[in-house]
Amino acid sequence: MSHKPAPREMPAMTPAQRRANWWHYHWFWVLLGLAALLTLGRIAWDHLTRLEPDCSVAVVTRCALPPEEEAALLAALTAAAQDTNGDGQVLVTLNLIPLQYDAAGLDEMSAALLATSLEKLNADFYTCQSGLFLLDDPAAFQAAHHALRYLDGSEPPDTAADWQRMARPLAESPALAGLRLAGLDAGSLWLGRRIDGDGADFAGADALWQALYPN
Repeated sequence: MSHKPAPREMPAMTPAQRRANWWHYHWFWVLLGLAALLTLGRIAWDHLTRLEPDCSVAVVTRCALPPEEEAALLAALTAAAQDTNGDGQVLVTLNLIPLQYDAAGLDEMSAALLATSLEKLNADFYTCQSGLFLLDDPAAFQAAHHALRYLDGSEPPDTAADWQRMARPLAESPALAGLRLAGLDAGSLWLGRRIDGDGADFAGADALWQALYPN
């Protein structure tokens, strides 16, 4: 006849030994929980302290701007912009999209870069990111995307191609008169406003447009 062994009695432990024993079996879960709390805290902090831009400007040009010229353009636009979202700071962002519409005979790498730029521009359209576009080929841009509104603020027909009524030369802006962009031909750069989109808030872009072209 078999007998069950008597349960083993736990040895008496001091409080310090009990804490050490608990930590031995649970340290991994404690550290995992702390890591999760730190991650959630960092996400919450970033969300609470992140500033939303008052305006985003998409720079759609054949050549990308060098970093120093990008900084000069951003500084000039920021100086003319306004705090339209009421967060106490003026913030303008640039979305740089190197895109050559008449590119032909591209090698594999250039074709991949072109596809990436088009995806970036489509994402900008989809999210209503940019209210202003800085362009060096406004005719091709409007023909491809039909994304510009008329200078008086009205929206053109879906197939309108009269881009001259939708964009103004960068050189005509008094606020940007001293801007020099050696990486691009400043004399052939144009600014245009995007047509309204569902849920879009282009108040900052409209305010910046009025500051750049007061007349």
